[in-house]
Amino acid sequence: MPVGRPAISILLPVYNGALYLPEQIDSILAQTHRDFELLIHNDGSTDGSGEILRRAAAGDSRIMLSSETINSGQKFVLRELLSHARGDLIMFSDQDDVWLPDKTAKLVAALGDASLAFGTSQLIDAEGTAIGRTIFDHVGPPLSGRNQIDFLFRTTVSGHALLARREVIDPGLFMLDQPFDWLIGVVATFSAGVVHVPDAIVCHRQHTDNQLNTFRIGTRRQRRHPTSRRQQRLLRLHDALALLRMAPTVAPEKRRAFAKLHQAILVALKSGASRSMFDGKLAQDFADALAALHIPPAEQLVALKAFAKICRGPLHPKTLRDAFVARLAILCVTF
Repeated sequence: MPVGRPAISILLPVYNGALYLPEQIDSILAQTHRDFELLIHNDGSTDGSGEILRRAAAGDSRIMLSSETINSGQKFVLRELLSHARGDLIMFSDQDDVWLPDKTAKLVAALGDASLAFGTSQLIDAEGTAIGRTIFDHVGPPLSGRNQIDFLFRTTVSGHALLARREVIDPGLFMLDQPFDWLIGVVATFSAGVVHVPDAIVCHRQHTDNQLNTFRIGTRRQRRHPTSRRQQRLLRLHDALALLRMAPTVAPEKRRAFAKLHQAILVALKSGASRSMFDGKLAQDFADALAALHIPPAEQLVALKAFAKICRGPLHPKTLRDAFVARLAILCVTF
């Protein structure tokens, strides 16, 4: 057991990761910034992961290992690992990636007074060969503190590439359906801000067993029905606003602006409009929120266009209302 309290807690859920796990653990233990603890949970693996993890824990006192015989899922495990983390800074690790040795050091150096710093995810194939692309080639250029409002509509922060202050990671984040790294990025953005560190590199492996973030080079994703996509984006916006209105790290005046906008969206849904919930009133409510958040005028126009796009059209308000009510029960209990 390490003596003293580590600066960083790295959370690593494992499920049947034996094929790539040794390389990833070695890359974490080889970080030039050594003041960390590595909390690993074996989530019911049925391959050789358990033995790999036991050997690793026996060889390095920075590793804290726990295990279960049943598979509970990534978000449940992360919530549990967070409850045992002792560091003021939190990092997340996938079981099949590879971290460059100075990744952690560069994120720590760049963090400054910000709430979150994130690096660049270079894509590698199953054998570890560089594909020649990054995640940003697929999700768009990295966002930073200067385009805050964009974080409500898209994310470029990946959990495996970030370093965040623990205060912006509420355990309730892992109870929601939305990507936890996006929610952390949203809260951090409107707290003390987000910093991108281009040369803090994690090699993000692409293979057939990826559960998330699989970018198929040269193929197209199946196009979903536009209504379902719009509903999902609106649900994501709802969850972000619900978090922001309660997050203690967000300034009170910002929380009030988010609370008013969140309420305006709920009121629009309750109106029961059969084809569109977007009207002049909701547009003005959104514009008022942007002004209260001191968003620059040029960014306000872009954000209003994005907001209108997801609020306009056949959104089936009853379906959305039912989904929101289910979320409110979780939010009231966990935050």
